[in-house]
Amino acid sequence: MCIKNSDLTSTAGYDAIVQYLNDGKRTCKEVEDFMKASTLKRSLDMLKLQTEHVSLSHLQLSHSLREEAKKLEEFREKQKDARKKVEQQMDALHKQKASQYKKTMDSKKTYHQKYRDKEEADQNLFSKAVKAQQAKQNAEEADRLYQQNVTMVGKVRDEWLKEHIKACEMFEKQSMERINFLRNTVWTHLNLLSQQCVTSDEVRPAALIFKLRVL
Repeated sequence: MCIKNSDLTSTAGYDAIVQYLNDGKRTCKEVEDFMKASTLKRSLDMLKLQTEHVSLSHLQLSHSLREEAKKLEEFREKQKDARKKVEQQMDALHKQKASQYKKTMDSKKTYHQKYRDKEEADQNLFSKAVKAQQAKQNAEEADRLYQQNVTMVGKVRDEWLKEHIKACEMFEKQSMERINFLRNTVWTHLNLLSQQCVTSDEVRPAALIFKLRVL
């Protein structure tokens, strides 16, 4: 059985997936930071400009947005923990795969060397029978070890492939969850702001009338 290097030890595809997930995590954090910053600033500004009723509604809006931001933060941390476990498992499998491949190539090198030794012993008519027999045994042992490692690297590769597929499916699921969660969070944010505008429009005429009466 002949083993070629090819892409057996390559992790390019997996690295691309990890980069995509990092981008998604950074998007979650940016939206979260924006919402945390905007809620406090919006509440403070409106407290200075609107009537007591409008100010109260803005405080309620601020509280609602903070709750949404908290949910987003908890969601992001949950995905981070789940992803970390998968990445640790995949890293371990990458190392195991590389280590087993190295052992297989080393045993292949020994296997060829021992057979060259055997051939040289066989061709030497003056070699002693014991030396030839020992060389034969060494070659057979090297062959056995090489075949054993070939089988083992195949098993390790199959295990790695199975876990790689599971990891990709899990990462895809997380990406879909993140997209849906962010979409719902943004819609909730916009609905809260829209409701606040309606509330402000409703109380502003009354506040204006009250000011005119005072004047």
